[in-house]
Parts: sequence; structure tokens; C-alpha cells
Amino acid sequence: MNMIKHDLHVHTHLSSCASREAFISGYIENAKELGLTTIGFTDHAWDETIDGASPWYQSQPVSRLLARKEEIKNIDLSELKVIFGAEGEYANFLLGMSENALEFVDYLIIPHSHTHMKGFVLPTDCIDNPEKHANYLVKSFISLCLHKNRDLFFGIAHPMSPVGMTVENIEKVYSFITDSMLDECANAAKEANIFLEANLSIINKIPPEAWENLCIKRFYDSCKRAGCNFYLGSDAHNAQTHTYLHENYIELLEPIGLDSYDFTVAQRHIQTL
Repeated sequence: MNMIKHDLHVHTHLSSCASREAFISGYIENAKELGLTTIGFTDHAWDETIDGASPWYQSQPVSRLLARKEEIKNIDLSELKVIFGAEGEYANFLLGMSENALEFVDYLIIPHSHTHMKGFVLPTDCIDNPEKHANYLVKSFISLCLHKNRDLFFGIAHPMSPVGMTVENIEKVYSFITDSMLDECANAAKEANIFLEANLSIINKIPPEAWENLCIKRFYDSCKRAGCNFYLGSDAHNAQTHTYLHENYIELLEPIGLDSYDFTVAQRHIQTL
């Protein structure tokens, strides 16, 4: 496998869920040692011009992310492209970003699968109901691809991968998602010309014994058949994990059936960000 030289999903200390020691300088040093050519910082954020943020997001407005540019003023960035993005939110069909956000960041990635945020992202009637959870994942993914503000964001973070669930519970959800439903999702992503994330942290949290029959691979298989394009995101919340994930990314991509060829379009497109 040729080296994949980008990472477009990295969290700094400005994300409340990340390490307080997750400084940009440490990530940049690691990125150079790892041979990356592009690193993108995507701290969690909500556009404060949009009503409906949860308390967690209210403390993380997108405007605060301008502070990151101060952190790199005295850092040698030779041979490394640093871009500043944000991981927004699609909460029960509410997109927490508008054009206003692009005043503060270079690009946006949007998740629809933070379904551990029960009652905010995941509708209340879907809680502890695998079938309704499954239907929500499918419908939210497709509606995000078809969103009227689709042009605002680069890609979908950890697509169709419910965050914070055990493998057993993810499998229960996927038991209600048919191949035709996944094909519909894939075709919507292809039609929208949207990049889909291969999230290293998601796979890393799944026990290796579950990799061989990993249910979310069905989604990636559908997307490959549809001709979708992918980008790599470590979703690292500290520099040490960032290093580990990139040192092992070849092994981590295998369970979802992706290789370096699947990232070539993203690698080229990144130069426009």
C-alpha cells in the first residue's frame, strides 16, 4: 500500500473531549516524523448564529477556533500543509453550521452518527430501539447528502458508524439495515460528490477478533461499488494516539476493505482547501 499522507480529522485542546495537552505543535512534530504532507485540525464546534445547540456545544462556538492560528505563528511548517477545519454536527436533522462558519475555518466535516448524544442527535424514540436507531442512521445520512447547504462541507465524519456503542450493539443496529438501504446511502453520497471518512479511531476501538466480520464494512463495500471517494481521519484526541493510529493505519483500514487507491482523489482535492 502506498502511503496515505493526509489526516483531516484531528482534535486539539480546544475540543472539550480532547486532552488538555493536545497542542498543535506536538501534532505537527508528529506529522513530520510520520511523513504526512497535510494535517487538518477539526475541533468540535457549533455555529453560534444557529439556534438549537446542546449545552455541550454552546461552550464550543466556531468563532473560538481562530485562536488556533496563533499557535502556529512560530512553528516551522516547511513540507507540511496545515489546514484549520471544524467538526460540526447534524443533530436530529439540524445542521449546526452555516456560511458564517467559513469565516473562521478552511473546511467543515459533518457527522450524523454521534448517536451517543441521546435526545439531541439521536431522537428520544430511537433510544434503546435498534430498528429505529438503524432507520435514523440511514435517513440522516441520506438527508445530509441531500442537504440544501451541502456545499458548505467537505465530507461526512465517521459515516454510518454509531459512536460510543459496543460492537454487539452496533451489530444489532446493522441487523436492521439491508444491503439495498446501504446502496441507497452510497448512491446519495456519490451523487452529492461528498467525501466519506475512514475513521481510524472507530476501528481501533473495535476488538480485533470482530474485524473479520465487521458489520460496517458492508457500508464501505456499497460505497466502493458506487464509486465514492474517501479521506483519512484519525479522529485523534491527543498526539500519542495520533502517532499510534498512523503507525498502524494499514492494518486498521483492512477491516473496512480500503487501501491507498481509495484516497487518491481526496489527496488531490486537499490541495484546494
